[in-house]
Amino acid sequence: MKKIKNIILNSSLNEIAVIENYIEDLKINKAIKEEVFGNIVIALNEAVSNAISHGNKCDSNKNVIFETYEQKDKLTFRVSDEGNGFDPDSVPDPTQPQFLGQENGRGVFLMRTLADKVTFCNRGNLEGTMVEIDFNIN
Repeated sequence: MKKIKNIILNSSLNEIAVIENYIEDLKINKAIKEEVFGNIVIALNEAVSNAISHGNKCDSNKNVIFETYEQKDKLTFRVSDEGNGFDPDSVPDPTQPQFLGQENGRGVFLMRTLADKVTFCNRGNLEGTMVEIDFNIN
């Protein structure tokens, strides 16, 4: 797997635009199909937003690390925060009737639904969470 990009983001939701612009350029450079591109945008938006809001709690002293790797017809994205970590399996299923009206809680579901593979890794207390998201692009 070859690393093709590393971006350090401030813990501000305004930084999501940096990732959206990067993904747009990646779409052109890697000839990513429109459907896959849409899935990448939504899943990575959720991953970065969650890292900023839930992981780092918008703390300006903390960063989010965004990495991109390439391997044949696959792109892997890693989003790491500096929060306290969490158990992704404890997040309720937002498609269950009792959770349909909630404003939050769809990020992990969307990532898992839209990507080809999603892996969460809690790196220990005060070291944050890393999510690795894979997409087959051809």
